[in-house]
Amino acid sequence: MENNIKNQPIIIIGMHRSGTSMLTRFIEKSGVFIGKEKGANDEAFFFRDINDWILYEAGATWDNGYNMKFMNSYFIEHVSNVINKRLSSIWITKYFGAVQAIKCKSLYNYKNKWGWKDPRSTLTLKIWKEIFPDAKIVHIYRNPIDIAASLRKREYEIEEGYRPTVKKKYFQYFLRKKPIFYQSSRIHNIEEGVKLWEEYVSLALDANKLFNNVIHIKYEEFLSSPNLILKELSTFLNLDINKALCKSIVNEMDCSRSYAFLNDTELTELYIKVKESNLIKRLGYDNLL
Repeated sequence: MENNIKNQPIIIIGMHRSGTSMLTRFIEKSGVFIGKEKGANDEAFFFRDINDWILYEAGATWDNGYNMKFMNSYFIEHVSNVINKRLSSIWITKYFGAVQAIKCKSLYNYKNKWGWKDPRSTLTLKIWKEIFPDAKIVHIYRNPIDIAASLRKREYEIEEGYRPTVKKKYFQYFLRKKPIFYQSSRIHNIEEGVKLWEEYVSLALDANKLFNNVIHIKYEEFLSSPNLILKELSTFLNLDINKALCKSIVNEMDCSRSYAFLNDTELTELYIKVKESNLIKRLGYDNLL
């Protein structure tokens, strides 16, 4: 499928808890429109909802994308048709806001730099390739142990903080397909969290097979050499380098998050167990202990 959009988007991908939000804030403050309505983690609701719909149509979820391997040309064509129509509909108000939506009438008419961040886009890249063949892909990856530990911690916090609100009771009563008690049963098992990391990162690294413009950023290198990485990213995205902005981003960074798992006995034991995997070796995470 082809469309006539000239101003292709910047798509920020990566495994959940990898630092995508940190990159997104820098990109947005550099003048790239990322979305009017965004969540706490800077995910544009408009594109997150589309990604969730794609996954649902394929019988997949954000934490179990296995069925996405079996997308055929029929599925890709029909799903892409639906999305293309949505990008030129009243629904773009959720991305632009009312004023800009009325002005543009279609996302394809937008002239400025734009894009979105949603880790789910890692799973749906083949669809976005069909719609935006010349998109620029920004991928950030982080070591799998810290990822799995962070995801598990989040699930425990959701469980402990559960309260039967009116909204949740509504979801329960009408059996709405929305998370109520937790976001993922899979990642309660930390080894499954590592496997999920492998699935996401493998797909993200394969982005080079789909798109011509892809940059891969190592989270730990970002923390150790932020100014260098921000300069490389700015050059890749054709953004003006703002030294004051770079400084503010650096000041916000928590360098203690780099290989935080090394301070935990349980997590280091897990690392020793999985560190010989091909992907961990490929990314240079196999020699930390």
